[in-house]
Order: sequence, then structure tokens, then C-alpha cells
Amino acid sequence: MGGGERALPFDARLICATNRDLEEAVTAGRFRADLDYRINVLPVRVPPLGERPEDIPLLLTRYLREFAARFEVPITGFAPAAEEAALEWSWPGNVRELVNRAERAVALAERPVIGPATCSRSWSARVAAGSGASRRWRRLGRRRNDARSSVRWP
Repeated sequence: MGGGERALPFDARLICATNRDLEEAVTAGRFRADLDYRINVLPVRVPPLGERPEDIPLLLTRYLREFAARFEVPITGFAPAAEEAALEWSWPGNVRELVNRAERAVALAERPVIGPATCSRSWSARVAAGSGASRRWRRLGRRRNDARSSVRWP
């Protein structure tokens, strides 16, 4: 089968994402203004994960469950020190980093409860004794779960 000979009607919406300031890029001549006008119909800013600590428990738990089911391993959760390290981490790789760390932790876990060293050597090194992050983890997770009790993950 080859290409067609007549035009076909087509209706589509384009969703774009970037971590760059496109307005500044247009001003500096690094991004085409006409393209910015076309794609910037309804801008939605989602702050980086490091600015949304209340999302960290929810996301880590969600991906922990997903990978535990996929790998068929009986993981039950994170040790308090791992929770602490997750909340102290700046998440420079954003949600992609979180997903990768959750997958790594489940794949390498030797116990049902995951410790910081299983998630990352850098987490293990950064755990600050007695910072109270574990209590904050549970508080943030509860607050987020209460606010999103209607959310159902696929």
C-alpha cells in the first residue's frame, strides 16, 4: 500500500513538555517565536519533584508496588532511613530519577523492607540521624492520600 492521493481531514492536539524557559529562549533567539505561538496555547507549569515533597511518598510507594508486582517479589515498604533519605534528596532527575531508584531498589532488595543503601549509595551516605523525616514521610503521605483518595492507579 502506498500513500494517498487526496487530503484527509485530521484533528489533533499537541502536548509538549520542557524543563526550559521557552519565553527566555525565544528572546535569546534559541527557539522560534512562531513555533512558541503555536504550541503555547495552554501552558501548565508543574514544579520539579524537589519542590513537591508531599508527592514523594505517594510516588515511591506507587512505583514500589508496581515493580514488586512485576518482579514478583514480596516487598512491603521502605525502612525509616530510606524514607528519610528520599525526603532529604533534591531529586535532580525529577520523577524519572524516582522511578529508576524505585525499580533499582526492588530489583536489588534482599529483604521485604528496603533500606537507603538499596536505593542508592548516595542516599545511604546522606541519611541524617534523627532528622524526623520519617514522621514527615508519614504525615505527607497521609495528607496526599487524603486529598487524592479518589485516585485509582492503573
